[in-house]
Amino acid sequence: MQPPYEADQWKLEGKGEVLVVGAPNDDAFDDATRRAWESLKSSDCEAKVQEFLERHVALLPGAWGEFGSGGHHGPMYSAVFRQPPLQGLDSTRVPDFMWIPRSTVEITPVCIEIERPTKRWFTKDGTPTAQLTQALDQLNQWRSWFSEALNQQLFRENYLKNRWPRRVLKPQFVLIYGRESDFTEDHKLSIEARHSKRIYLGAGPDVHLRTFDSLRWNSHNENLVTVSASTSGRFRVEWVPKSFDRLGDPTGAHYLGPIENAIAQNSEINSVRAGEILAAWTKERSAGRRIASGDTYLGSLPIPTP
Repeated sequence: MQPPYEADQWKLEGKGEVLVVGAPNDDAFDDATRRAWESLKSSDCEAKVQEFLERHVALLPGAWGEFGSGGHHGPMYSAVFRQPPLQGLDSTRVPDFMWIPRSTVEITPVCIEIERPTKRWFTKDGTPTAQLTQALDQLNQWRSWFSEALNQQLFRENYLKNRWPRRVLKPQFVLIYGRESDFTEDHKLSIEARHSKRIYLGAGPDVHLRTFDSLRWNSHNENLVTVSASTSGRFRVEWVPKSFDRLGDPTGAHYLGPIENAIAQNSEINSVRAGEILAAWTKERSAGRRIASGDTYLGSLPIPTP
């Protein structure tokens, strides 16, 4: 049987979207980075994949409203959170990444779980593997966590800093798992049957299943930073890309705090570039402090999107 769609794409008929898979083709995805990523997609070490994505967030989906009905204002703090704590959940059960995109009426936390690229979707007889079932259960745990009113309040306090109290929280849950070859190589189940199973494994409009081959370089993410959070809601910038220009959210710079240690982590940032980044950050952070204290005059800085 011929594949129901072209070899480099498949259609999520139940959700009305077409997902294009394969190697990212954006020019900004330089050859060295591409080769490193292609090698990691065959790796059996999840920690190495995690570290790579923390430093190349342009490969992570979900920053700009791809999931759910909101998020076109982009991610809060112009940042992705690495392994963000959700109070009450064990540290081994938290998301690997989280974006917090927003729109005029919604806040859309996008919680992402990654697994080893070498994990399989199906057993030889066509049933989902135990590893896949466990990964899907993790998404259900996050959904359950967000369903509790107290947890929503904790999330607003720790991550939103109690801003935008009238905007509805509509979290989305993403699993990045395995390779596209699980759906194209010879198997007891047809290609069409396996794709159909993938659709229905992601039960619910807030669950999105992807393979590592589906990740594409998004140049809009190139200037975004990687951040960690404590259980008390304190943030720390962990990684700053060489191309960083400005955060574009002065209040966010105020809450994220110092950036010097994150700059020092990136060996591609020389002393001149470090000075430029630090000067822009300091300016935004100073404006953020004024805004947080009630002074909304920003001078020459752009007004952040409400």
